[in-house]
Amino acid sequence: MTQKPTYEELEEKVQTLTRELEMSASKLRTLSEASFEAIFFSEKGICIDQNSAARRMFGYTLEEAVGRPGTEWILPEDREIVKNRMRENDTRPYQVRAQRKDGTVFPCEIQACSTQYQGRSIRVTALRDISEQMMAQEKTRESRQEIESIFRSAPTGIGVVSNRIITKVNDRVVSISGYSQEELVGKNARFLYPDETDYNYVGEEKYRQIRKYGTGTVETRWKRKDGQIIDVLMSSTPIDLTDYAKGVTFTVLDITESKKKELALLESETHYRTMMESLNDAVYICSADFKVEYMNSAMNALAVNGSLGGHCYQAVHGFDHQCPWCVHDRVIQGESVSLEVTLPGNDRSYHISNSPIKHTDGTVSKLIVYRDITDIKKMEDRLLHAQKMESIGNLAGGIAHDFNNLLFPIVGMAELLIEDFPPGTPHYENMNEILRAGKRGSDLVKQILSFSRQGEHSKVAVNLRQIIREVVKLSRASIPSDIEIIQHIKKDCGLIMANPTQLHQVAMNLVTNAYHAVEPTSGKIEITVQTRRLDAHELPGSPLEPGEYVLLSVRDNGTGISKPDLEKVFEPYFTTKKKGKGTGLGLSVVYGIVKDHKGFIDVDSELGKGTRFKVYFPLMELTSPQAVPENEHVLATGHERILLVDDEEPIIRLEEQMLKRLGYTICAMTSSLDALALFKKDPGAFDLVITDMTMPNMTGDKLATEMMSIRPDIPIIICTGFSERISKDVTRQIGAKGLLMKPVVRSDMARMVREALDDRLGR
Repeated sequence: MTQKPTYEELEEKVQTLTRELEMSASKLRTLSEASFEAIFFSEKGICIDQNSAARRMFGYTLEEAVGRPGTEWILPEDREIVKNRMRENDTRPYQVRAQRKDGTVFPCEIQACSTQYQGRSIRVTALRDISEQMMAQEKTRESRQEIESIFRSAPTGIGVVSNRIITKVNDRVVSISGYSQEELVGKNARFLYPDETDYNYVGEEKYRQIRKYGTGTVETRWKRKDGQIIDVLMSSTPIDLTDYAKGVTFTVLDITESKKKELALLESETHYRTMMESLNDAVYICSADFKVEYMNSAMNALAVNGSLGGHCYQAVHGFDHQCPWCVHDRVIQGESVSLEVTLPGNDRSYHISNSPIKHTDGTVSKLIVYRDITDIKKMEDRLLHAQKMESIGNLAGGIAHDFNNLLFPIVGMAELLIEDFPPGTPHYENMNEILRAGKRGSDLVKQILSFSRQGEHSKVAVNLRQIIREVVKLSRASIPSDIEIIQHIKKDCGLIMANPTQLHQVAMNLVTNAYHAVEPTSGKIEITVQTRRLDAHELPGSPLEPGEYVLLSVRDNGTGISKPDLEKVFEPYFTTKKKGKGTGLGLSVVYGIVKDHKGFIDVDSELGKGTRFKVYFPLMELTSPQAVPENEHVLATGHERILLVDDEEPIIRLEEQMLKRLGYTICAMTSSLDALALFKKDPGAFDLVITDMTMPNMTGDKLATEMMSIRPDIPIIICTGFSERISKDVTRQIGAKGLLMKPVVRSDMARMVREALDDRLGR
């Protein structure tokens, strides 16, 4: 039988248990105070204690908390959840919304359990504020949603591979490859490449770059499901740089169209450069700060220091400042500007076009094109000169017509009056002077027409000595007396076959050139005419055969001509004279006339000493029929009937007198229409018709055509002071028998009238 403990033993045991309980409670309170979580102690649902963390979390003091139902710290809507957990004595953690003393609501996680405390059955509840955790989870969720959204909607293909096995792709990869998600995921990427070479290259190059830079970008090719080969650009980055097995993300861009555009752009640039390089125009491009960005080959050849990067004015022209004609500021502002400039150094003219080139970054460059227009300017000058010459020619034609009509009565009446006076009498000599003056006036008209290229250049036997004397006489009147003219003109020079007017033009041009050369120094001009025999090879480079020639030499002691200019003196429009002193046509005309006469012109010159021109004309043989002078004093006569038509009363009266003295019967008419009406009445009443060319209502050529349509065998002679519409060739074409130029010399008229009448009779 067990012995009952004594009172002392029982009291000691109670004290021991009490100490153990107090130590246990102290430990529990110490543990609860050390916790970051709020801890509540409740009995039968009523709070009996809380730790300091609970006080900080909810804002209630211990006194305020003790005695209150534990569910009052929970948002009313969530209190039933807590009650259910308490009834079920559920110790698993769960989440509800709690409410602080100040009314703020926050999410919390609760975990509770029942235990014995100080001999009482209590429930210990731990609450943790999970606001930050919930916010972090929300942010994580939103971040994942954003990433997923980007992954799904990105215009770039995105995917993940692990050991080159595709684990994930977005819809853009599906679109680029043509394969579905199911066909892609879980497969080795090899099937996307057209061959093993591309596949291996991407693997090697991608991981080489990843090891070096942390990321890799390669340009390669994919083979779509439909078999089309496309160009793609891939970039890859490992998820974990220390462990590639965790996967590598990649992006892929279809750059097929970009490659095509790039190729097209490259071709366009090649075409552009080829075009620029093939241009004869010099082209360069410079930046807004005058730096040369491009030069084509033509500009490199033109530029002084052609180099990229240098200032344009220095590279192109060698200037140390902007060009005087520079329009850079205007072009950079967006204006296109063109101008014409003669460049210093080469004296050539250029049309310079300046255009802005606007770049996508907002900057502006300047495109400059130099087009050499030197030859065009010369052509324009020639055209202008030709137009002037045409105007002069038209004026000369009008002057010639009116002047010849004035001269005709003077020359004709002088010839008639000479017959009325005995030779040797004063009246006879006076009439001869009038006749000679009239003929000189006629020659002057021929010179005007020759100058304007409207005269006919028939050749006759000419004594050059006489022409040179006349030229010297004319020149002396216009050349200052302080310039000496020395003549060496031989009397026995012989005859040459030439056009007198053109010879006069040659001599006048050479003397005028010599005068301009000696004008500044009051020098001298030496003119020589002589017969010269040329041996073989005496004039190297000349076309002349050995034989006799008449030499015209014009020498001056003036400024002389440089060797480069000497080679160009016979070129049209070339001149060394100052502006206004010459046209550049004189020597070229001389050269053409000499060549037309089967002659040769030679020149030698030395700067500062003078120039000498030598002109050789073939000498006529004495047996030549052209050298036999015609007996002009025997005039052909006749008794035929002649219809004479001219609208000028003085001329028709003179022609009537001249023809009547030759024995002819004359019917004179001053109207072409009246003459045609008279002819129609009786076409057989006349043996010959002589008509003026320029008349009102109906011109002479039309009158001749009308009359010949009525009577084809009627001989017609046309007279003219000058007309562009009529010439010897045109006269023959319309069927007329001859053309007489006013002022008509009586002997010429008598001869032509007789020839026309005899030709009709077949004599």
